[in-house]
Amino acid sequence: MQENVFIVYPGALWGWEVIREGQDEPMCFDDRRPAVDYARAMAIAMSPGEVRIEDARGVVRVAWKTRSGQEVRS
Repeated sequence: MQENVFIVYPGALWGWEVIREGQDEPMCFDDRRPAVDYARAMAIAMSPGEVRIEDARGVVRVAWKTRSGQEVRS
């Protein structure tokens, strides 16, 4: 089964964005917290999944996986 990867990162001009790997258009959020909550909920709903939180340089700062509808910290 394919893993759904959701990447949370600072927007180019403002806010935060979430994109699912392989898609073209990110979801935009004013703040980091709602972006992370959205990515987490989508990864759980679409298990198996992974959430990666990147900084402005694209370095992954936090990551965790989901399996069987539950979060599993890596």
